Amino acid sequence: MSQRSIVPQKLYRIIVDVQYGDMLDECNKLYDGKGYGTVFTDANGEAVIDYLKQWDSDEWTDDDIRCEEPRWVNNGTDSVHHKDGYTLIYNSTLGGVYMLYREANVTERELYNKLN
Repeated sequence: MSQRSIVPQKLYRIIVDVQYGDMLDECNKLYDGKGYGTVFTDANGEAVIDYLKQWDSDEWTDDDIRCEEPRWVNNGTDSVHHKDGYTLIYNSTLGGVYMLYREANVTERELYNKLN
C-alpha cells in the first residue's frame, strides 16, 4: 500500500471588494484611464491592483478566505487582471464592481484550518 502525500488545499484571501462610494470612483478613474467618463476604457487592471493592495493587512474574517478562486459571477463576464501575486476581478454587468484577492499565506491558511 503506497502512502499518498497530502497536497495542501489552496485557499484564497479576498483583500477588498468595491461596489460603491469614493473607492469605486477612484477604481473607475484608474481602470478607464484616458477613457474615463466616456464609453471607452483603457482596462488598466494593474493600476487598480496597485491602488487596492494598500488594504492588504493582517485583519481578515473567515468570510475573506475561500477554497475556490473568487469570482463575481461564473458566466464569463468577469475581466481578470494579475499583478505581483494579486488578482483583480472586474465586472461591468453588475454595475462596475471590483474584487482584489490573492492566494492565502501560510499564517492565514493555518489560522483558517484551525478555526474550521
